Amino acid sequence: MMFQTGHGAKTTPTGPDVAVATAQEQDFGYLFPEAAESPHSDAVIAALKDLAAKMVAQSSDPGSEDSLTQPAFMTYLGQFIDHDITSQLNLGMAIDDNIEKPFTPIPRDEVVTNIANQRTGQFDLDSVYGAKSPGTSLEQRLVAAMRHPTLRAKMLIQRPEDVSDPVLGNPARVVPPLDGANDILRLGRLIGDSITEEEIEAITDDGLRAFFFKRDADGNESINRHRAILGDGRNDENLFIAQIQLAWLRLHNRIVDTCPDPNLRNGPQDTLFGWAQDQTRSLYQWVVLHDWLKRVCDPDIFEHVLNNRAPLYAKFVQRVAPPAGTLPLPVEFSFGAFRFGHSMVRDAYDWNARFDNASFDLFFAFTGSHKNPMFGVTDARLPSNWPADWTRVVEDPDPSFPMRATRRIDTRVAPPLSNLPDAAAAKVKLQIRNLAARNLLRGQIFNLPSAQQCIAGIEEQVGYTITPLSADQLTSGEVGQTLVDTDLITQTPLWFYTLKEAEVLTGGEKLGPLGSMLVADTIVGLMLQDPNSVLNRTSDSGSPWTPNDGAKPDGITVSTFKDVVRAGLLL
Repeated sequence: MMFQTGHGAKTTPTGPDVAVATAQEQDFGYLFPEAAESPHSDAVIAALKDLAAKMVAQSSDPGSEDSLTQPAFMTYLGQFIDHDITSQLNLGMAIDDNIEKPFTPIPRDEVVTNIANQRTGQFDLDSVYGAKSPGTSLEQRLVAAMRHPTLRAKMLIQRPEDVSDPVLGNPARVVPPLDGANDILRLGRLIGDSITEEEIEAITDDGLRAFFFKRDADGNESINRHRAILGDGRNDENLFIAQIQLAWLRLHNRIVDTCPDPNLRNGPQDTLFGWAQDQTRSLYQWVVLHDWLKRVCDPDIFEHVLNNRAPLYAKFVQRVAPPAGTLPLPVEFSFGAFRFGHSMVRDAYDWNARFDNASFDLFFAFTGSHKNPMFGVTDARLPSNWPADWTRVVEDPDPSFPMRATRRIDTRVAPPLSNLPDAAAAKVKLQIRNLAARNLLRGQIFNLPSAQQCIAGIEEQVGYTITPLSADQLTSGEVGQTLVDTDLITQTPLWFYTLKEAEVLTGGEKLGPLGSMLVADTIVGLMLQDPNSVLNRTSDSGSPWTPNDGAKPDGITVSTFKDVVRAGLLL
């Protein structure tokens, strides 16, 4: 297991055969449980693997694959959102043990029985604030340590260090915001204060040791002082998502600093913290809905879903009985349509003035999750020349700076995604390293309905008609030609279809109608089912809640992620 705080209703089983949900109480379910199963044979598996191999773009691909409208942060804000609502258990064995062996798709009732979610399904930022009910005493202390030791209403973040860059040599500090901090909290800062080295050394639980320790090439263990302490360890998986995590922490702190109510400012710190947390969550939910989701979805479908109160998810949640205090996730969303962001990943980014052509692998190296965190920088924090220059990654793309944009949503993935690294901390050896192959085979193993079955199910359940892609559209281009003379033309894998639909119908700038319906309806539906979300709040006058009713740090109305950065970073 990897150390990450989850919601209090869950335990964390460590064995591969542990069932963690029941048929009566599900974290996941199928939108279309009665849909016909997709074809399965050795020929289908061979076709899926061939398709995955063709989906890997070449380094020499032209710049036309860059998005014209989506700034680079959009890819990783989507990943952040995914981490906030889902953390699946009991998936690794099905992929890594069975993927190279003959297999049959798992019956759908077994899938939902044996997969649990460590998240609530709510947009509550527990990946930022930690679990509401941490399990072990160590987890409880770490969640408490995420807050500032003396200013308890604020979250604890830290300053970078002026150290020599391990790649290029001399230090070149990126100009920080006024508070000087531009790194998430790391273990090295807590040792000797909130937690002792002796306590870390005494850990015997294999899962916790894998989190707190790193191994050298000879197998020797040492404490990983670079390890980030945050509500979800996955948010230190790459530097992009770690800096997005930091942006929300900063916004919380600026909301505390600029609280307009003297009674709150001068009252108990825990009360002020709770108020700022509530304000930050509300603004986050608004950004998810009206910035991120609007950018990636068909605008007409987004409005339809919002105006009709997410009818597909409403029917789904009536049918699936989730554990108390949680919301279920559709399998078609989590393992199919919502993975569209993988095609938006670039192989290099214009990150800051020092690294205007930073390769994809460096974004993993400058985290505490890497096998050699930050290339061995001894001070356990991010070097001063590696924080994001947000002006390069949140602005709408300028064609003159293509590496500030995402890739288009299409059926090509960047070359680095064809050779995924092992998950060193979890000691996982990947048998399939091509991310496209893992997505396609995961869909097959977990018995996802085909895209065409989903389209038919949407019309049957909520009366919304989507015109399926034609055979000519599905087989267009080099990648599409792989489907010719296979059953995949009429029963197309949902993930591939989501990408192909965007490619054919929107030029890769947004999701097409099926992808938009599955993604928008699920996200809007999750918020509608949460009584505390912005979709169920009103202003003092009784009108629907908007950011004008929320906190405005330094007078800034926060309605987009760019506003989050502007308000939190004091820029």
